[in-house]
Amino acid sequence: MEAAAQPEQSLRHLHTARVYLDKQRAELCRRKAEADAQFAAASADLRNAEQQAREIVAGLEEQVRRTALDAYDQNGNKKPFPGLGIRLVTKFVYDEPRALAYAKDHDLALRLDTAVFHDLCKHESTRPHFVEVAEGISVTIATDLLKHGYGEAETEASP
Repeated sequence: MEAAAQPEQSLRHLHTARVYLDKQRAELCRRKAEADAQFAAASADLRNAEQQAREIVAGLEEQVRRTALDAYDQNGNKKPFPGLGIRLVTKFVYDEPRALAYAKDHDLALRLDTAVFHDLCKHESTRPHFVEVAEGISVTIATDLLKHGYGEAETEASP
């Protein structure tokens, strides 16, 4: 009989341990939610300032890209200003359902793997006839504009 009592005792201990674990998890979740709420309230002004700064940066980056593209259009210079670069990129223009059908017909995929498909398109000999090649332009902006002579080293940056 002692052997039969052993599993029952272990099962009771297991149940007690699981109940304890559930209580600990619930308390942890409660404390985390409380801490998250406190952090959200305490950092609301910082999040707002960060969002405003993000919008300012995005607007300025778009303005700089347009300026760089205008300069490139005028003189073809791929480095129109220090810290800016123009990249010519190849884009493949195709109807995605047609490309998927092509991939399935050639045992390439069950769904279109665009990376593999673009690798095929890079070579004229393997490029499907329905794919057009288009050139695009991308502007790169240096991460460290100070290195290129823009601005001054500051301890706190503000736009």
